[in-house]
Amino acid sequence: MIPEFVKRHWWEHFLSNHSALRLRNAVLEYGGPRVVVIAVPWYLMPPKIADALTHEEIAWANGRLPAPIKAGA
Repeated sequence: MIPEFVKRHWWEHFLSNHSALRLRNAVLEYGGPRVVVIAVPWYLMPPKIADALTHEEIAWANGRLPAPIKAGA
């Protein structure tokens, strides 16, 4: 598995040194016919925490709901 940076702007292609492409080509060339290379997209955007939370968790964080009850408590 080789991570490849996903570029969002046209000018980011000039800043890349294409190391993932060179590594993939080298592995395929010297690895033989039984080698499989998987390219995994790697996004350089900051994570959005609000997308990972449910509406109840956001409301609780803003003080609009009581604290959640844990199972087995």
